[in-house]
Amino acid sequence: MDARTAKGCIRWLVNTPFHPQWLLARTNRKYFQQLGRFLSGRVLDIGCGHQAIRQFLQQNCDYTGMDNYATAVEWYGSKPDIYAMADYLPFPDKSFDSVLLLDVLEHVPSTLATMQEVNRVLKTGGRVFIQLPFLYPVHDAPLDFYRWTEFGLEKLCNISGFDTEQTDTLGTPLQTAVLLMNLALCKSLINAWNRKNPVFLFVILLPVIIPVFNLLALLLARITPADRFMPYRYRLSAIKKTDKSA
Repeated sequence: MDARTAKGCIRWLVNTPFHPQWLLARTNRKYFQQLGRFLSGRVLDIGCGHQAIRQFLQQNCDYTGMDNYATAVEWYGSKPDIYAMADYLPFPDKSFDSVLLLDVLEHVPSTLATMQEVNRVLKTGGRVFIQLPFLYPVHDAPLDFYRWTEFGLEKLCNISGFDTEQTDTLGTPLQTAVLLMNLALCKSLINAWNRKNPVFLFVILLPVIIPVFNLLALLLARITPADRFMPYRYRLSAIKKTDKSA
C-alpha cells in the first residue's frame, strides 16, 4: 500500500477530526466559497484536478479547468476541460480575467516560466490566486519540487510581472506540528504494514489519537496569539502590472 492509496481509502473522513489532514482540509471549503463570490469573467484553473472549486463559482464565470495529462489520467482519473503544460499555455494573450494555481505551483519544474505564462494570458489588471504548502511532506513524488517562504513567493510574483495584493499564512506552530505528527504517524504505520512489521497493530490507536490531537490544536489556536512562524500553507493574490508600453 502506498500513501496515495491510503489517502483514497480515508477520503470520506476528510471533513471530520478523524482525518489526519483535517486541520488543512477544513479551510479549503471556506476559501473556495470566498473565491466563488469574488471571481467573474473568464477563469483558468491550472492543475484543476477534480475541479473542486467549480461548484462554488457564480453563473457569470466562464470556467476552464486545465491539467497535465499524465497526472490527471494516470494518477487521479480526473477529466479537465483541456490537457496542457503549465509553462506553455495554449491560450492567446490577455484572454483570462483570473488564473488559479491551487496546490500546483510546487509541482511545476519551471516556476518562473509558468508565472510568466500566467501573466501573458491574463488581461491587464487580472489576478492570479495561489495556494501552496510550506511545512508539508513530500507528496506526488517525483513531481514535488519546491517550497517557498512568503517572501520568496512574493519575489517570484514580482519578477513575473505582478504586484502582490495579499499574502496569508495558515497554521499556527501547534497546528502545523499536529498536522505533521498525524502524517508522520500514518506514514510510519503504512511502512510497517508493507514490511509486515507488528508495529502496524498500533493503527487501532489512530481513531483516538488523531481527533484528540486535531481538536486540541484547534482549541489552543483560538486562545493563543497568532503568528507567521511556521505555517503549513500560504495563500497569495497578485495583480498583473500595467503594461506601460501599451
